[in-house]
Amino acid sequence: MTTDLSLPSEPPLVAAQQAAMARLRDSICRGGVAVLCGPAGSGKTMLLTRLANEQAAVAGRPCGPFPLRQLVDKPDDGPQRVALIDDAHAAADAAQLRRVVDSIERLTTSTAVVLAGEGRLLTLLMRQPDLEQRVRLRAVLPAWSESESVSLITAALPAMMARAEGPRLASRMHELAAGIPRQLVRLIDTVGMVLAAEPGHDLSVDDLETFHRRLFLQAA
Repeated sequence: MTTDLSLPSEPPLVAAQQAAMARLRDSICRGGVAVLCGPAGSGKTMLLTRLANEQAAVAGRPCGPFPLRQLVDKPDDGPQRVALIDDAHAAADAAQLRRVVDSIERLTTSTAVVLAGEGRLLTLLMRQPDLEQRVRLRAVLPAWSESESVSLITAALPAMMARAEGPRLASRMHELAAGIPRQLVRLIDTVGMVLAAEPGHDLSVDDLETFHRRLFLQAA
């Protein structure tokens, strides 16, 4: 029995990610400030990277995603048409976030800025009403549904899913990852390596929970 460990090089987007991408593309065309918010590992950086590749193909120059710290340290190095800013929630305070956006928008009146970050980003915006009022779009990436998680697991671990206990294991993997794509992919990778090394291994829910604990400790 063989195990297919390969995930697609550019995995298909789930419904919420597709919707966010479509709205962000439209926002970039219109200009102004857009916000992409979601928990760590929900796919924000992945979406920004895809947007950056699309914009680079058109403009012929990089537009990110830039960590906020890079633009704080060297604001003049920012792009002139589209600025995709990752980890915007890491701003020291609301005033710093506003200064970064202001410095980018001063470069040209047609600038489109996308601020991506975790929940603290929304709090920072609330503390800068002038900046919050300039936000034309707010897109949120929620955790994946069980069916979305199972679809990825099925594509990555067909050998596991072919077993009688496969659906139950997939459901537990979704629960352990809390529907967060990054955590799910790490768990999939671990399961895949185990099954590749031991094709006959009788994978159990206890195994999954052990893998998850180890991954959690590594991340900490």
